[in-house]
Amino acid sequence: MARATQTLDYEGTFVYSVGGTAERASMRIIHHYDRELGHERERLLALTGSPREVLRDRELVTCILPDQKAVVVTRNRAGGRFPGALRDFDSPAIGRLYTPSTAEGDRVAGRPTVLVRLAPLDGFRYGYHLWLDRETKLLLRSRLVSDTDGVLEEIEYVRLQTPVEISDQMLAPENDASGFARIEPTGVTPSPPPAPLDVGWLPEGFLSVDGEPAMQATVHRPVEHRVFADGLASVSVFIEPIEGKPALEGSQRIGAVTAFGREVGGYQVTVVGEVPTVTTRRIAESIAVR
Repeated sequence: MARATQTLDYEGTFVYSVGGTAERASMRIIHHYDRELGHERERLLALTGSPREVLRDRELVTCILPDQKAVVVTRNRAGGRFPGALRDFDSPAIGRLYTPSTAEGDRVAGRPTVLVRLAPLDGFRYGYHLWLDRETKLLLRSRLVSDTDGVLEEIEYVRLQTPVEISDQMLAPENDASGFARIEPTGVTPSPPPAPLDVGWLPEGFLSVDGEPAMQATVHRPVEHRVFADGLASVSVFIEPIEGKPALEGSQRIGAVTAFGREVGGYQVTVVGEVPTVTTRRIAESIAVR
């Protein structure tokens, strides 16, 4: 599945919805794989809500926000494609953390599918229901599920074309961003010194994936960012000096995303991820000053 998502050319529309709410968003996706260079290029265009456009290539992710007259540029990380968390779905390690099962799937976007269910072996991650295109193995529909709260979020293609010839024009932005403010979290401000903190606990299978100085768009202040993943689920840890501001304490949840914040030795620590609240809380509470 991960390889198909990376190496096929396709164009379509998918809908994202948050369980238990009326929130739905539609996006158009255009994906191209250069077989000679082994590089991906991708363009996402919001079809509902505030206009926004995301361009992704091997090195950068560029988000164009016409309403704010801003362009936000970040370094591309592995797993940036739809859905980003499933970057290591094909890894044998997944079988040590989830119990898989398969069944005949419903038709999605007019295409027959195979349904793959992944049930977590502990309470620190959610389960996944994945509908794979029977022919191409592309992921056409995904659900993030919880034993207690049911469906937390769902992403589903409603239209898909593949194979399709993707031109450079199809991957070019439709919004003219000349004159927009440009925010580049790397390369504009010096990287902050590493925070003297240790992450003392992670769920089994979670390993360090990547990290870089991030930048808060409102204040242009660098923030240390660490990412941990088990191949499906991922968690981000943000660390910044408090510098006289009140610390953000406690937990929040929106759909499948939970966040937990606390002060540790003069630093604001915030843990965010598509995992249960118990996971973000326990990770945050394990962080200590060296």
